[in-house]
Amino acid sequence: MKTYLDCLPCIIKLIFETIKILNLNDEDAKKIFYEILEEIKKFDLKLSPPEITGELFQKLKIFSKASDPFYKIKNFSNDLIYKNKNLFLEKINNSRDKLLTALKISILGNIIDYGVNPNLIIEDEINKLFTKIDENTNKEVFEYDLFLKDLKNSKSLLFLTDNAGEIILDYILLKTIKNLYPKIKIFLALKSTPILNDVSIIDKLPVNLGELGEVFESGSIYPGTILDKTQEKFLEYFNKSDIVISKGQGNFESLSKDYKKNRKIYFLFLIKCRIIVNDIKNNFFKNSNIYDIVLMKN
Repeated sequence: MKTYLDCLPCIIKLIFETIKILNLNDEDAKKIFYEILEEIKKFDLKLSPPEITGELFQKLKIFSKASDPFYKIKNFSNDLIYKNKNLFLEKINNSRDKLLTALKISILGNIIDYGVNPNLIIEDEINKLFTKIDENTNKEVFEYDLFLKDLKNSKSLLFLTDNAGEIILDYILLKTIKNLYPKIKIFLALKSTPILNDVSIIDKLPVNLGELGEVFESGSIYPGTILDKTQEKFLEYFNKSDIVISKGQGNFESLSKDYKKNRKIYFLFLIKCRIIVNDIKNNFFKNSNIYDIVLMKN
């Protein structure tokens, strides 16, 4: 997906909010913000929003000398969701279709995104999540039957992770898949360096992802996946896995136009802005709405 003009204010706001997180003095904060504004002028809007955001975030880390501005927020998100994990497990175990419920919980966990809303209160988002689990889905953008068919015929699965906090719910989803389909070999690709509140390979998590399968870094330094800027090992797994689950809006924005049409890639995310609604309507399905949960095949 290209970057629309309407994306630029959101990117600038994200950078501004990140600078605020660093608690710099006003003079240093202003200097860094103005330097970032100069940098943003250089980018072609043909690039996807995650690519522009990722490049600016790396500049911000250099200017501010902060290697991981979201470190505390990520740990807080992970710990809070982990403490509440039994609530989600109980919801799944008591449901008629465990996989469907686990999928919905994982996707709704995508609402825990400081990149979109740096002022969110996680406790409130958990409550919202629980109220939405039992809501009907928009079947046009939630291709569950198709996903189920492909999953049953797959021997390997590559999962592209997204944000902290929701990674605990992704862990629960993948464990559900592993229990239902024990023959599927699972691979998990994490970002190679801290980027916003995404999960990176260096993060310490309260769950052991290694229990699920092989965990490795994708090579990505972006809040998404730019295929020609990933590691060779990632591309090998991306191309050979029977099914790819691309988690989060950033991965959708960066991969939706850049993949082989015959690849079984499923995008899992929560629609969080009108630009994505319009992009889906213009390029994929006619019926999509803000806050739809998406399970969409390429």
